[in-house]
Amino acid sequence: MEANKRKQIKVCLVQVEIKVVIIGMILHGIIVFLMSYDDCYILKLNLNFVL
Repeated sequence: MEANKRKQIKVCLVQVEIKVVIIGMILHGIIVFLMSYDDCYILKLNLNFVL
């Protein structure tokens, strides 16, 4: 009985870890995308200002 409970807790922790990793990857992707988008936007503004 005890061993079974521990196994369930372990499985639960693994699932939570996977979710955290996925959420972290998505957030990282969004941040990188926004940063690169922001850089392009700033570059375009600078080019328009120069031209």
